[in-house]
Amino acid sequence: MSKQERVRGRGERSGRAPRADADAPFVVDDVLGDAGSTGAGPRLLRLERLIFEELDRLFRLEVSDPRLSDIAIARVQLSPDLRNAKVYYARRDASPQRPSGMSPGAARVLLETQQKTINDGLLRVTPFLRARLADIVMMKQLPDLHFHRDRDAEAALRATQISVGAEPSSR
Repeated sequence: MSKQERVRGRGERSGRAPRADADAPFVVDDVLGDAGSTGAGPRLLRLERLIFEELDRLFRLEVSDPRLSDIAIARVQLSPDLRNAKVYYARRDASPQRPSGMSPGAARVLLETQQKTINDGLLRVTPFLRARLADIVMMKQLPDLHFHRDRDAEAALRATQISVGAEPSSR
């Protein structure tokens, strides 16, 4: 029996089908189960939750940059190798309607300028956030933080404010 046949035999006994190409790149679909789970193990989920809770606390209590006063952390997604973390945030003051008397082009420029200001603030505060996370999260290497705007979370915030009957809050 050749080595290749022995390896194939092991895969068949364990209930897994052998991969056709061992040199193929990693694909997330390879780790998805039949039930449609994300394939994330309990450790990954715990770390995502811990980083989310700590970032939320830091943004609420310790980040004093006025450019980031209207930021709410929506969720955190870690890469399978734990080297990168996508931090999704929502702007509390993001409103779809433009200010009265402002042309659509001018409103777009204003929103883009506000977004650039927020991105600059996030870049500036990232080293502080990583240092604070290193004190809380015990890992050999803390993941790099990459911030992404979550428009779905912003829409949910607006819907909640409308359903409660409150005006959009501004800190």
